Amino acid sequence: TEVYALKNISFKIAAGEHVGLMGQVGSGKSTLVNLILRLYPIQEGQILINGQPIDKFTLNSLRSQMVLVTQEVFLFSETVSRNVSYGMHEDPDFTMVSRMTDVVNISGEIENLPQKFDSQLGERGVNLSGGQKQRLSIARGLILTSPFLILDDSLSAVDTRTEKMIEDELERANSTKQTRLTVAHRLSSLKSTDRIIVLKDGSMEALGTVEELMEFSPTFRTIVSVQSSQEVNHE
Repeated sequence: TEVYALKNISFKIAAGEHVGLMGQVGSGKSTLVNLILRLYPIQEGQILINGQPIDKFTLNSLRSQMVLVTQEVFLFSETVSRNVSYGMHEDPDFTMVSRMTDVVNISGEIENLPQKFDSQLGERGVNLSGGQKQRLSIARGLILTSPFLILDDSLSAVDTRTEKMIEDELERANSTKQTRLTVAHRLSSLKSTDRIIVLKDGSMEALGTVEELMEFSPTFRTIVSVQSSQEVNHE
């Protein structure tokens, strides 16, 4: 018998909606993201964008509509400005670079670097912490202003206080109502979502608001219970 990585999954994300995706390790979150990006071929079923199957788009066309920000960050041996604006077709607009670094709450730290936004990063440049790298990576994703932004555990290296500040700023900055999918292990990363998808063993256990999931999703209740007890122990 064949073993499916994902099965029995069906949902719609409306334009401008912010949807969360969570589940235990190995539940299929990364597989689902990779399918959306066409990094894996779809064996059965369909993924549609505006009613069109994603395999009808060229890869360039599909990926020009999406930006993926992962927890694994690659920085170039370039200035801070050029790292943030990487992927733009024209030279970086400093106003936009500055605005996006404000959104991810890192502008003050950049101003403290030797050459500020012109400071070199990479092997021979300034060393940044994991949280700083993740925030720069999110700023890079935001500056491209694609219709669909996927954040895949991209704030895992920042503390919850900084995370909340960034989430609040992301909501305020989202004037174009960009569609967002946020994949996360921490519940705090999903507080601003409209709905949350809960995966279990490759299947969709539930989809709903936090209140609905507390009622209908055993997996969600378990995650809430575990993380709540961890927070109490850290206090």
